[in-house]
Amino acid sequence: MIILDNMTIGNITIRDTLIWNGTHQEFMLLKVSPSQRYAYTFADSFVLKFDITQNRIVELKASQNFYPIPEKYPHAMDLTEDWALIAAYAATPGNANLAAPIVFLCSLNPLQYLGFTSFVDDLLQVISLAKTYNLANHMSISVNKGRQMAIAGYRLINLVSSFTVNATSTNMSTWTVQRVRIDVGPSNSGFGQSVAWIDNETVAINVLSANAHSWSKSEVWTFAVDSPFTIPQYVFPNNQQTLTAYATPRFYQILSWSKNLFILTEFTAIIFVPSQLPGYLSVWADTGDIFLYIFGSSPCSPGKYKKESGFGLCQACPPQTKNPAYQPPCTQCLPCSSNSFCPLGSITDVFYNNYSSYTQTYTYPDAPDMNNYDDLLVQNIFTINTQCLLISPLFWTLIVMTLCCITWFLMTIGKVAPCQLLKQQRNRAKKFLKNTDIVGEGERWIGGLFSFAIVVLFGFAFWFADDYLKLYPIETSSSPRASCDSTLRNA
Repeated sequence: MIILDNMTIGNITIRDTLIWNGTHQEFMLLKVSPSQRYAYTFADSFVLKFDITQNRIVELKASQNFYPIPEKYPHAMDLTEDWALIAAYAATPGNANLAAPIVFLCSLNPLQYLGFTSFVDDLLQVISLAKTYNLANHMSISVNKGRQMAIAGYRLINLVSSFTVNATSTNMSTWTVQRVRIDVGPSNSGFGQSVAWIDNETVAINVLSANAHSWSKSEVWTFAVDSPFTIPQYVFPNNQQTLTAYATPRFYQILSWSKNLFILTEFTAIIFVPSQLPGYLSVWADTGDIFLYIFGSSPCSPGKYKKESGFGLCQACPPQTKNPAYQPPCTQCLPCSSNSFCPLGSITDVFYNNYSSYTQTYTYPDAPDMNNYDDLLVQNIFTINTQCLLISPLFWTLIVMTLCCITWFLMTIGKVAPCQLLKQQRNRAKKFLKNTDIVGEGERWIGGLFSFAIVVLFGFAFWFADDYLKLYPIETSSSPRASCDSTLRNA
């Protein structure tokens, strides 16, 4: 049933007129022409053109008489003053239980079916699902008369198709629609839930499930229409244009006109992001209304700029340019001085002469040929040269062993000498040396004598281990002190 209500608001009169009263229509698409004069309806069983200004039906046709192919189920539509594109399912000729997604072209003056093209190749849907309303089968379409183009979204497979329309000839029978490109979004994202043209060069695509931020379950991605839809130019919402509503919404439908963005959410709330002049962007403004959110205006923050009007965000100033905090609005960043440092998003010049030069690079030496600790320890013990005698373990061990040999020689003389006092001193020395014996566990005094040499080797080994440990990390270590090899590194 389609009804126009009669009511008067100021100088505007709204008429209450029953246009159609028939059977239930699972799909009924209603669209008003850009001139606001005609309303068009494409439903399951009929097609209607209604003159709003004169309150009369211009054309009313049954679907079976309008379409040359039976069983077409329209899901989305958009139009100009002269033609309309409808995204729909159509039963396949070979199998009545399956339906294919298509986009068909109709002239509006008069209402006439002109032809179709496939939405996507090699994809069929069960007819029972195609002709009943469900969110998974949702389609969307938006046309641009100036470019003679259209984009259509099919969220079931995260797909957006681009079409060209040849409708410039006065002979309507030559009008055609052709698919020119298919772009696929992230899997299970609902890419293409709704689509809209921002201007002749840019389109907006609703991504239904994009759980990248805490403030929204959905996102609006913008793309240059002449390039593949891979990396968006910008995304709404973003860190400059956040949503601080009481709940994180999911976007069901988007519209755009004059570069404004209109969003309908799952909570039947409306988000309106108005287009702003260059140098300004739309930001969240809390009005206290839980069903209507209208963004306010704010100048670009320091270090950012915006050179075109639109609802989008501000961009960071390129390197060697700046936007000082005292100069809003910024439509173009100012150049920095040639002798200053201005990275991305600068707000002022940073002069090099105010800072001392500091090289953060570190030249790492080559890895040593020998990196096994046991081999390094043995090499360090048995290495001796004239440049580092004082830290050579072998040198000091030889000195101690020389003293041990002298002591052994004196102990032998004390044994054979007839002097009783010398024998007593020898016995005391034997007792002491047996107590220091770590070789024979105190059984022989000669073991205690040479234990001194072993203690010297162990001392140098512990010193080397401690010094080697301090050679890591290489960035903070100095030259080794317990080794004759100045190139030794623990890395």
